[in-house]
This record gives sequence, structure tokens and C-alpha cells, in this order.
Amino acid sequence: MLRYCRQIILEAMDHVRGRMRGDNVPVMRSHAAVAAIKKSVENPTAVIDQEAEDLIVALLNFKFAKLPGVDAYTVFSEELGIKTFPEDAFEADADRIKARYR
Repeated sequence: MLRYCRQIILEAMDHVRGRMRGDNVPVMRSHAAVAAIKKSVENPTAVIDQEAEDLIVALLNFKFAKLPGVDAYTVFSEELGIKTFPEDAFEADADRIKARYR
């Protein structure tokens, strides 16, 4: 499980680094300086943040499906809040999985 988590983190970091280069840099700097759009959808860093979160959740779904005994897991994130996967699982199901890996 830790190996998969490490792979997910590295892939998300690569994605964010790639998106924060080139033409995006001046745009991000100018938007970050304006307080009114720091958390706006007009802010490219907010878009990159959402992309990274979506990527992490997709990779969790893909990688954890390969692990025996991981039937359900709960993700705590800024955009999703608290969500249990797979879609038909309940948060109580994930507690058993979480306890198994303590």
C-alpha cells in the first residue's frame, strides 16, 4: 500500500510541476497578487489544485483496486470533503480497512 501511495504522490507532483511552468507562470503570479481572485475559478492555481486532486483520487481508485483486502477506503480532501470509494461503499466499510493497516 505504501508503494502505491508513493507512486501516486510522485505522479501528482510531476503533474503540478509541469502545469506550473512556461506560459502559466506569469499568469499565476499576476492572479495570486489580486486578493479578489485568489480562490476564484479564474485563478490558474485553483484549476491546477483541482486537477491534482482529481488525479490523486483517480490513481487511488486504480491502484487500490489491485490490492487484496482493500474493498473500501475513505478520502478526506479539500474539494471532495469526506468521500468513500468505491461509489457503492459506506464509510463504515472503510473503517475496517483502515484499522487493518494501522
